[in-house]
Amino acid sequence: MKTIQKALTVLNQFSETRPVLGITDLSKATGINKSIVHKILQSLMEGDLIARDTETRRYRLGSGILKLAGRHLANLRPLDIARPHLLQLWEETSETIHFVVQDNLSTMITQVYESPRSLRVSSHLGEIGSLHGSAAGKVFMAFGTESLLDRFLETELEALTSHTITQPEN
Repeated sequence: MKTIQKALTVLNQFSETRPVLGITDLSKATGINKSIVHKILQSLMEGDLIARDTETRRYRLGSGILKLAGRHLANLRPLDIARPHLLQLWEETSETIHFVVQDNLSTMITQVYESPRSLRVSSHLGEIGSLHGSAAGKVFMAFGTESLLDRFLETELEALTSHTITQPEN
């Protein structure tokens, strides 16, 4: 495994449910030697992609991630076009509104307008979803290109819930 691939593997271990991790956690999750994980984390800290809590000595994503995400979002032209319409829909319905883009064989939320209601869908900016396990993903498959559908159906469909359809013929 090349160094950059290892660094990406380490970065991808951080999630909403596991926002703070130690070297041992990362080594076990990735199968990468602890000393190499440590070196990767040190390099990522230099770029502010990882930050270290001085008290717990554990790691979390750093502010550099937001800088990169901001650069990415700044170049999403469709979002600029859609934003006034999303805002109008949110104001008219008071429901949670998502702007979702297709990212390879996944979806990614690039804009969220949260509902002010106490009972609401809650999602986060940058959240990744599957094409077959999300409403937005199903829209991309239904109205996307035939080649997208063909590429997707070549992959093994993961059961996300007990009701997830995992057989293409279903």
